[in-house]
Amino acid sequence: NAIRDALNKIPQAHYFSQQESINSLALEYRQKALSLLGWGFLTILTLLSLRFRSIIRAIQVLLPATLSVLIILGAWGMSEAPMNMLHLIGLLLTTAICVDYGIFYAENRSGDQALTFQAILISALTSALSFACLGVADSPALHALAWTVAPGVILGFLLCPIMLTSDAKMRQLSKNL
Repeated sequence: NAIRDALNKIPQAHYFSQQESINSLALEYRQKALSLLGWGFLTILTLLSLRFRSIIRAIQVLLPATLSVLIILGAWGMSEAPMNMLHLIGLLLTTAICVDYGIFYAENRSGDQALTFQAILISALTSALSFACLGVADSPALHALAWTVAPGVILGFLLCPIMLTSDAKMRQLSKNL
């Protein structure tokens, strides 16, 4: 502030702080990302509601992905490790993958829950292992993706059975609401 005040007295002199500019841009980006994340969530919820013709079923499909992301955020918060934009990208990727798992569980076109569970298990394991492999690289950017996506995908998979409610129970729940 002292330097800024001194430079204000000199005509044609301008004070520029790279740190202040970066902090301002980061704050603006975080605010925009949060806004877009909210709009994205509402868009996904709307599309799922239209597909399943039930807001309850749409919420049920989104629940594993949402809980997975919240648990990962909580774990990062408890560890007090800094998060960066690549963590956010990893969380968005985790959300997309886990929503797909939810859709597969909800659709269950084969009618065999065990078969659906096995197929998604293989998908979750290969996705998690692929991202976990990035964690052994010497790049902090790859570490951020690895240790955000890999546990998030496994959590999303493990949380999917939450929505394994029979269609009869879902119809009854929808009628009650």
